[in-house]
Amino acid sequence: MGTTWPTWLPRNSYPSRPLVAHLAAWWAAVRQDDRRRGELVRAEQQQGAAAGQVVGVEKHFVALAERLTERLPRQSEIDQKRLQLNPLLAAALPFVGHFQTRNKGTVCGSIAHADPASEIPLALALLDGEVVLRSRRGTRVLAAGDFQQGMLTTAREPDELITAVRFPIVQGGVAFREVARRHGDFAIVAVAALADGGNGIRLGVAGMAERPAVRRVPSEDALQDAIERLAWELEGYEDIHASARMRRDLLRRIGPVVAQEAVRCAA
Repeated sequence: MGTTWPTWLPRNSYPSRPLVAHLAAWWAAVRQDDRRRGELVRAEQQQGAAAGQVVGVEKHFVALAERLTERLPRQSEIDQKRLQLNPLLAAALPFVGHFQTRNKGTVCGSIAHADPASEIPLALALLDGEVVLRSRRGTRVLAAGDFQQGMLTTAREPDELITAVRFPIVQGGVAFREVARRHGDFAIVAVAALADGGNGIRLGVAGMAERPAVRRVPSEDALQDAIERLAWELEGYEDIHASARMRRDLLRRIGPVVAQEAVRCAA
């Protein structure tokens, strides 16, 4: 087979041997640097998981460190046991991304991205979790409702980094379901529920508004009517994946199922 002529070279020229050698050495150095970085990241994650520093328990919270990838909690036995303190997060993580993206994407990165259809921000909002921000000026903690302000918009300042995300330890029954084009895609509509023994059920919805919406709905006869009102309140939005009408219909269909599942889980 013939060799394709490089588009960046004139037809009447050919790279000299020193130039070819220089380019080859440069590319080898880039590849070696990428491998070293990958090895350092993997070593740090493995060391953190072994020491129990990636998923920690702080008072009433399960705290996830900034280096925690979306894949790691399901691979480490230590982290799996600690995630059982928050079964809603454990139920949502299998729906996050695909194999390739879970290896690189982090839990804190998902919160910082603030996609309105993302599973992790929905779980954080439903549980009234917290986001820990740090800069040279110090550290501050924001509630989930104050942190995510709109579509891909947060209260993080330009000089701040998310160092941890805190999910409250769950007391009660939980359930999570979503509808997506493919498993691992961003949800068209995602619904999470928490039956905490209070007056009704806490219901969280993603994919219907500019940020996750959380409402308390009744757990018995008026449940369907409450979800119908919620669907019209949120309205839904139009994009290439679904119409607003389709999103409202999905919420009407899976909302009661998720709420009833959380009640059964709490029983």
